[in-house]
Amino acid sequence: CTQYGSSWYHSHYSSQYGMGVVGTILIDGPATDNYDIDLGTFPMMDWYYKNADVVNALASIDSQAGGGAPPSDTLLLNGTNNNGPGGKYQSVALTKGKKHRLRLINTSVDSHMMVKLDGHPFTVIAADFIPVEAEPAAEWLLIAIGQRYDVVFEANQTSGNYWFRAEAANACGSTSR
Repeated sequence: CTQYGSSWYHSHYSSQYGMGVVGTILIDGPATDNYDIDLGTFPMMDWYYKNADVVNALASIDSQAGGGAPPSDTLLLNGTNNNGPGGKYQSVALTKGKKHRLRLINTSVDSHMMVKLDGHPFTVIAADFIPVEAEPAAEWLLIAIGQRYDVVFEANQTSGNYWFRAEAANACGSTSR
């Protein structure tokens, strides 16, 4: 392969993409920063409880009235969230003192995302199949719809639980909750 990194695919038939017909792709290659453990891909998406065909109809009606898409009901992080019965949070064990690589992918239909891992700043090493010179990022990382970022962080904090936070970036036009 001449290009490598983290990517994803989605259905182009009707509203299947908005109903979760998506998946991740990983093409391994060299990295611009060293790491010890690859945590793999971590897709994030907005999620609607209504069928995507209904959401499309509502979006069409709203756009004719000068509005946008209806807000999503929740955000899914690696396919999980603790909204309602049977929900659960994603849980990942880190190895203290090791550098971890995480491949963040925004597969949303309508939501830009702001993400961070409490107490563990990210170093961005790739963006959309393009290796970048490793430089520490700000506390939060903005990931637009369809974008992919590979990040490295060190598990150098006191052992405990740390939240991975993802919020819809409403200032960027996202209407999700």
